[in-house]
Amino acid sequence: MGQSGRFGITQGARYWKGDNVAGRGKTCIFIDGNNLFHAARAVNVEVDYARLLSYLSGGDTLLRANFYTGVRRGDDDQVSRQQGFLYWMRRNGFRVIEKELKRTADGGFRASLDVEIASDMISLAAGYETAVLVSGSEDFSYALDVVARLGRRVEVAMFRSSVSQRLIESSDAFMDLENAVDELAKDPGSYTPKSQHQRYEEEEYDDGDYEDEEEGEVEGPYGNR
Repeated sequence: MGQSGRFGITQGARYWKGDNVAGRGKTCIFIDGNNLFHAARAVNVEVDYARLLSYLSGGDTLLRANFYTGVRRGDDDQVSRQQGFLYWMRRNGFRVIEKELKRTADGGFRASLDVEIASDMISLAAGYETAVLVSGSEDFSYALDVVARLGRRVEVAMFRSSVSQRLIESSDAFMDLENAVDELAKDPGSYTPKSQHQRYEEEEYDDGDYEDEEEGEVEGPYGNR
């Protein structure tokens, strides 16, 4: 039996909420790229995306794995690194959905993809039996409810310290990625848990936009493969 973790979770358990079912049927994965990047960075984890895809699919039939991200246009080194990363993603099982980042009044860059993610989850529901949402944003709670009413199983996967409790409650099952660091991190030894008081608070967590405070820079997993 595994040891109890800091949230009362059995370490190593695949599901924190809900039971692991034998065969989830056709599965579709929806990854909020920026949300995952910031959540992983908060616990000092560099995600290995090939291993993440294997972990999330769990051996079931994978219909599609969508990765949503904001992108900048241009020819500088950072743009080239991002395009190289997205090219690798496309060649390794991911369908990339991108939106151009727009400069904001404060000098940052933003591109919200919440509508695209929610729309795809609903419009593709006829073709899958299980949806796996990789995001911690409470904004997707209603979309999960809609998909569930269509008769589909809905799962959420995210680092527990960066996920809305309401989102967990809207799902049939929740996978705490902090229990799977050994399986999806490039360097599991770098993992640094947040203290419990630093857990997700919706009002302080920018979960839908892609931005960076520094002039001319855009954050993202541009080398993580």
